[in-house]
Amino acid sequence: MWFGELKAASVFKLIFLSALTCFFIMALIFGVMAVLGADTVRINGRPVYGAVALPASLMIAAMISLVFSALSTAGFLLLRLAFPRLAISSRDGRHEEAA
Repeated sequence: MWFGELKAASVFKLIFLSALTCFFIMALIFGVMAVLGADTVRINGRPVYGAVALPASLMIAAMISLVFSALSTAGFLLLRLAFPRLAISSRDGRHEEAA
């Protein structure tokens, strides 16, 4: 697979969906804990409790996933610019130089 064949939108979608899945599970746990009274969700330094805590934790997870995905995609694009000829062979996993 060539780095040049991957589009930035595809990379962003893959990273965003995987990050969102991981952060969603963690946010769900922290949100339920905050609904039960734990001090796990904070907005502007103030703890959020009760029924508002669960949607707030899910929104925070979505924003963190978005920022993480944007930075990761930017890093991918920088690597693709730095190493335009680097390819990974799908058959044996060895690095090769493109002709």
